[in-house]
Amino acid sequence: MKSKYFSTMISLLLLLGFASEVGLCIGPADTLRNEIGEIIPIPPAGQAGVDYIDLELMAHFKPGYLTLPPGTSEAPLTQCTVETNLENLLIYYKVHYVKQVFTGSQPGDTIRIVDSDTCYVPDLSQIYLLLQKLGADVLSAVEDLYSHEATLYAEPNYIRSINREPDDTYWGSQWNLKDGNNGIGCPLAWNSTVGSPSVKLGIIDTGVNYNHDDLGGPGFPNSKVAGGYDYADGDNNPMDYCGSDGHGSQCGGIAGALTNNNSSVAGIAGGWNQGGNDIGVQLYALKIFHNNCSWGGDNAAADAIRQGADPNHFGCRILSNSWGGYYWSETIRYAMRFAYSVGASFVASKGNDGSGDPHYPSDYDYSWVSAVASYGQNGRYCEPYNCGYTSNFGGGIDITAPGTQVPSTDRLGGTDESFGGTSAACPHVSGSIALVRTLEDGLRNEDTDWILKYSAWDDMEDSDNDVWTWHEHYGHGDLRVSTAIYRIKFPFGTSMMDFYQHTATGGYDVGHTDYLQYLFFGSPLNGRYFVKRYDVRVDVTYPEKFSGTPYVWGLGHNTAGWSAANPSHQVGYCRLVPGSQTSTGCQLQTFVYDVYSWPWGTPLGWYPCAPNQVSLQYKIWGIKIPDTPTGPGGGKISGETIPQEVSITGNYPNPFNSSTSIEFGIPEDGHVSFVIYDLLGRKINILVDKSMSAGYHSINWDGKDSDGVDAPSGIYFGRFAANGEVETEKMTVLR
Repeated sequence: MKSKYFSTMISLLLLLGFASEVGLCIGPADTLRNEIGEIIPIPPAGQAGVDYIDLELMAHFKPGYLTLPPGTSEAPLTQCTVETNLENLLIYYKVHYVKQVFTGSQPGDTIRIVDSDTCYVPDLSQIYLLLQKLGADVLSAVEDLYSHEATLYAEPNYIRSINREPDDTYWGSQWNLKDGNNGIGCPLAWNSTVGSPSVKLGIIDTGVNYNHDDLGGPGFPNSKVAGGYDYADGDNNPMDYCGSDGHGSQCGGIAGALTNNNSSVAGIAGGWNQGGNDIGVQLYALKIFHNNCSWGGDNAAADAIRQGADPNHFGCRILSNSWGGYYWSETIRYAMRFAYSVGASFVASKGNDGSGDPHYPSDYDYSWVSAVASYGQNGRYCEPYNCGYTSNFGGGIDITAPGTQVPSTDRLGGTDESFGGTSAACPHVSGSIALVRTLEDGLRNEDTDWILKYSAWDDMEDSDNDVWTWHEHYGHGDLRVSTAIYRIKFPFGTSMMDFYQHTATGGYDVGHTDYLQYLFFGSPLNGRYFVKRYDVRVDVTYPEKFSGTPYVWGLGHNTAGWSAANPSHQVGYCRLVPGSQTSTGCQLQTFVYDVYSWPWGTPLGWYPCAPNQVSLQYKIWGIKIPDTPTGPGGGKISGETIPQEVSITGNYPNPFNSSTSIEFGIPEDGHVSFVIYDLLGRKINILVDKSMSAGYHSINWDGKDSDGVDAPSGIYFGRFAANGEVETEKMTVLR
């Protein structure tokens, strides 16, 4: 589980300055005290990635504990002079780069004696911004640094906003959109973008009340709802007549209601009402239900999907689908294939029956759809005790979004404050994608899907602090659009990012499945065949070097290799093999087909190509190390005993009493050391200090010091160094 949250009540730096003037002593073990000596509490508040910058924290160290190279104001941690115990802690929390906050400042009067007490006067040269690698825990680093003897204070690098709070009537109750308290973080996201009419979002639903003040005002088409069609009744009037609240109107309002217009609710991508064309995302009403709310047929839904995404028709970049059921429709799937092929993001609700069974369209072809479950105001997956119903789970669930007591526009022109379910969760994701697409033009559906998933708030009981951990109830976590926007706008602090498409070639098969008969449709195949489907992998070395393990995803577009689901669609498919990504490479997967005539068995060739001819597209999103020579990927390493990079596993068991084991791998021969330190930085034992061959190795610590005496109960750091890389493991001895 993640550590408790922190939020400072006052400026720590100002407090330290005040302390120096009045002779207040602030000891490193004191937390903070005010001018009369009372402890200043640090209350729990905030949400990870929402109110402070990812992978950054600030710390004020006493002189002599951390020093930058002479003449510099920033440097990699490896080039700094750091006290051993502090360095172990920084490495443990994946700090890789250090910058002076007050650039160019010089050491001043740092220690003063007042009434026989030693007081520390602020030395601006010793206040640093610490940049971490992906996967680091900011709050735990702050907590542990705060209690370290070297540290005067530590704090997150908080995000400050211009307090962009809309004047919409029901904004006060829109918990779902706010920063913190389990909202998705719209105010922070709105500092960077409020949406654009160049982005078109189709609401495939019961229609939209396009006369609602929040949805454009009288007249149709108008500035907000720019067009649409009633596919259920076959006419040009997609007005919402469904019930008193209107399901489609509510979905449209969540995603894109006009914002800051002193009416009803704020929409996620609803603009800011600054006049002119500041209307946010352009909505399209694609109606697939009859006026009495009855289903208009799979044919209506399929045609709405196709025409909604068609650049020559409505041209929607996002399709929001808060409907579905437990039945398969190949017709709808073909429509989704078209939407995928033209780059539309397809978002679908998972349903509210509390079932883990496949649900469609949310469970069709996982790379084609973002499947959305729901969470309640406490941030937990929706069940009757906290939402009044139970969200569906399992299968292809990607992310959860707010789904209870959600204020939204209603059919009659007012506001409904009780909209809920995965129907409400779905437009939260659709509206968030509209903001993402406003900042990054040319994204594909896999891009928007993974950007939101990798930015999700992962607060699952068994998450182990991995933001990409998948869970059958939470998917990859709770939606946080603010984190996604800040990672795009201000990518991982000041580090470089790779957001470009790459190609991996030269696959090998890892096994195949025989099918006696298989149907293919379309050129060049049309009919029944014998088929062997091959699982093809490509081991990739990234063309750039990254600090830590980056995020990676495959792109089906322009990939030579098809899905395992149904080759009839003949759409490119590329998938990251889970758990394969490292700081230097990953493994990608696709499928190809060896086809024979039926019933004679005449060889007809490989489709779309032979295993060694696949060409896979993928993207990388992470902290780049600049000025690194680039080169092509490739090279089969799967199954070999030489790792691609230096790696070390946490010691097991941990905590331990008598013995614990540490496994590590090195990609080339070289010197290896593993040294045990206590919390005071004293060297306890040296387990390894010698040259070792490339490969995987294991060492044991029996919990004794260098004299063979049992080390007392407590926390220790194991410092591992090999091939120029340094890692630290926290180890706990319990006697």
